[in-house]
Amino acid sequence: PRQERRSWYGSAVRRSGAQPHYIEHMFETLGEGYLSAQMRDVRVLDDQINVWHRPAAPGSPTIVLIHGLTGTSRWWVPVITELADILGLVSIDVRGRGQSWEAPGPYHLSALAEDVVGVMDALDIGQAVLAGYSMGAWIAALVAIEHPERVDRLVLVDGGLAVDPDPTIDAEEALSRAVGPSLARLKMEFEDETAYFEWWRRHPALEGRWNPGMEQV
Repeated sequence: PRQERRSWYGSAVRRSGAQPHYIEHMFETLGEGYLSAQMRDVRVLDDQINVWHRPAAPGSPTIVLIHGLTGTSRWWVPVITELADILGLVSIDVRGRGQSWEAPGPYHLSALAEDVVGVMDALDIGQAVLAGYSMGAWIAALVAIEHPERVDRLVLVDGGLAVDPDPTIDAEEALSRAVGPSLARLKMEFEDETAYFEWWRRHPALEGRWNPGMEQV
């Protein structure tokens, strides 16, 4: 059922929160200096949700960027650097992730979709292009379903399609199968940044595709 599918992802978000010291280090690395002339961190929704924001030039559209389960607003850095300066950008730290890690629940997809609409309201954005990756694609798709008037276009990257649960297994097993590898990665520890990137360079999905932008995420 639709609501059950949403609850699986909410459970994953709730159970996969990174530790505060990791988040602080990451934002010290990526938030200071890099794109700082254009992008600013803004707190919205009663100071619970952090967004990385650049206002649009007059008459130009805004793109709302929604990261995946294990990502943050900075996941989109390589994409942002390729977009025209006139475009408005809103890269959201989804509730429970990044600099929104302290935001209380609920964390199910419906709540996260409403956060996106709330962010747009707070920034006075009537309509935007929504781009989502992985879990972010499901959030973006849900916004388009429940608030179609707020979505100009929809960009879904590796997610957003229907996932029908196997009726022969319980919700915990379904969650493990769907996002188990992502949750497991959050528990991995590396000696240093070089070791971390080396692990990813050897990943079969990235063979022959590694580029410098990946080390900025």
